[in-house]
Amino acid sequence: MRKMVFLWAIATASVATLGLMGSGQAQSEGDSVQGEPGEPGTEVNLGSGSGLDISRFDGDFHLSMKVFGQMLYTASESSGDWTQALALRRARLYFLGNFFGKHNKYYVQLAFSPQDMKFKNGVAHKSPIFDWYFKFDYLRDLTFQVGQYRVPFNKSRVIPYCKLQFVDRTAANFEFNLDRDIGFELQSADLFGLNLLRYRTGIFIGEGRDGYGASDFGMLYVARLEVHLLGLFNDYVEADLKRRQTPRFAIGAAYAFLDEAKKNQGINGSVPSDGGTTDIHTATADVAFKFLGISLSSEVYVRKSIRSPGGVQALDQDGNPMFEGDGITPIIDVEGPRSGLGWFVQVGWLLPEIPVELAARYGQVHPWGDNSEIEQIDELGGAVNWYVFGPSIALKADYHYRFAGRDPSAATNEIRLSLQAGF
Repeated sequence: MRKMVFLWAIATASVATLGLMGSGQAQSEGDSVQGEPGEPGTEVNLGSGSGLDISRFDGDFHLSMKVFGQMLYTASESSGDWTQALALRRARLYFLGNFFGKHNKYYVQLAFSPQDMKFKNGVAHKSPIFDWYFKFDYLRDLTFQVGQYRVPFNKSRVIPYCKLQFVDRTAANFEFNLDRDIGFELQSADLFGLNLLRYRTGIFIGEGRDGYGASDFGMLYVARLEVHLLGLFNDYVEADLKRRQTPRFAIGAAYAFLDEAKKNQGINGSVPSDGGTTDIHTATADVAFKFLGISLSSEVYVRKSIRSPGGVQALDQDGNPMFEGDGITPIIDVEGPRSGLGWFVQVGWLLPEIPVELAARYGQVHPWGDNSEIEQIDELGGAVNWYVFGPSIALKADYHYRFAGRDPSAATNEIRLSLQAGF
């Protein structure tokens, strides 16, 4: 039944989109795209935020190319031992624009840093493709998007790194987010034109980033709704860099179901030791507020995981198969679920007259149930940011103190310094 529903949804959305493209772009067959006389001219611009921008005067074709990099220094302490690292944490290249009309959009994000490509022993384990999708926005309330990109679940995961108030996201986000997957969705950035609502709902293959080849029908289903009580605004930038003179407030909520997940956190994490699968229900809610340089954001998460253990035999410390007392029945070490709760609250203040911001946050991750594999984490952090040219060039410094259940022996300290630059 799921197979039929999935195939029907893909076919319906594709046919509708192609029909709209055909009706709205019939004239494009006569466009001069090979240099014939009368071809529309082009315009080239270069600037902060827009990168290298090339567009045809008629607007039917548009290409923006952007770059972003982050140098990161980290000093960490655990049990009295300090370590440090200096790395090119992020190295990104972006292409975006439209083709054969303003309503046919595309977006590509390529990532080349060692951590982005999951280097291990000098070998890359991930492709450089982070995002690659197409969007067709002929209908305001039924915009169609398809490709590989960040699943529209929790807001803090969808906000780009360059627009965060801290060097990185919270511990709660890393536990409960759904990262990237391949699929399609319907969305609206202004539902019904009321300047009030946004929504996104989609179906994804459930294999995560770089999924390829045949797979089962254990897929990811997600729906998200946002309400902007004081009018729509860009709440996917954490700081109030515009020092808004009118308050803005948004609340959002999302639900996701991943059927027969292959990893213990869904499309993130590791394969369970018993080799089985997990049905995962996850929900989140968030708020965002901005006014006069002051910003507040908060998210809560809940995950219920239902395990279906596999048949992988447990091994002893020497790597030998383990058996019951009869010496015949194999022991299956069933891994527990990662059911849990999480939340964080984050505030920021952009100082008057100068582009310097102070920020603080506190968050927690808690296990849910006696057999949950999640470890409790408490996280307290503070940050100072200097927006030299807005988020395009910024210096950020933050500190985090993390502990488990208020146990001082399990506490860690982390100091991070970051230079992010791009255009």
